[in-house]
Amino acid sequence: MLKQALELLGFSTPFIYAAATYGVLHYLDRKASGPAKRTISSWINSTYVDKEKGAAVALEIFDRIYTAPLWGWRAIARSIVYTTIVTILGVWHIYPALFWLATFVPVSFQIQWSQRIMCNYAADYAALYLIRRWLVFGGAMPLLAALTGPLIGVVVLFGFYTVTDVIRFSIQTWSFHPIYFVQGAMDWIRSLGDIHEGSRAALLIPALVIHLWLPLFAVGVLLTQFANYFFKASSWMQWFIKQGQHHPLDAIAYVAAAIVFVIAAAFQWH
Repeated sequence: MLKQALELLGFSTPFIYAAATYGVLHYLDRKASGPAKRTISSWINSTYVDKEKGAAVALEIFDRIYTAPLWGWRAIARSIVYTTIVTILGVWHIYPALFWLATFVPVSFQIQWSQRIMCNYAADYAALYLIRRWLVFGGAMPLLAALTGPLIGVVVLFGFYTVTDVIRFSIQTWSFHPIYFVQGAMDWIRSLGDIHEGSRAALLIPALVIHLWLPLFAVGVLLTQFANYFFKASSWMQWFIKQGQHHPLDAIAYVAAAIVFVIAAAFQWH
């Protein structure tokens, strides 16, 4: 009934994204270890986070999503699958004509778009190593590490873009100077404030948001913690929190799904 009502109101796409968000966290709740669930419950029910346990939980969730070790074929395959899904969704929302144009534009455009997509694949996978290491270093503040983790992915992505641009330009002009790297990096940084609909945005934005599940998880923890304190007097919430001690990621899943739904709905009605 709820799904049909949302579809009538034009919220079917936000509902799908929210349901997918809940599904991922529900899957993680089923797969997470007992110690990890108890640590997440402590995040929700108190402001104290044990340094070692916090780092271990952040790494466990990360490894559940991408598998461990990262240099295995399973991790590579999962990274490719995630990047492909996000890229398809990004193109579909930002510049759907790209699916049709890809077969009719000149070969030079096809090569350029293919290079961007290959950079996205390589950068998304390479960033996993640095993000995982960042979660280890940020063990004392795991939620802050999760909030800032995607910035590493952005830096790696622009690094790959810059290097490929310099290589292509140097081959075309038969010239090279180290300043090209600085100029290329500044060009991509400036592009963040001037992204419009088009093939550039359709291929860039998905690569920028691929790791946003990390801050989404952190915000979900914080808002669930807030809801815990705010509704503590409610008998229904007491039952909900009690169940959350055994299934904390399910509790976070409801909050994260709501966040995704609101954001997706806002973009849809923008």
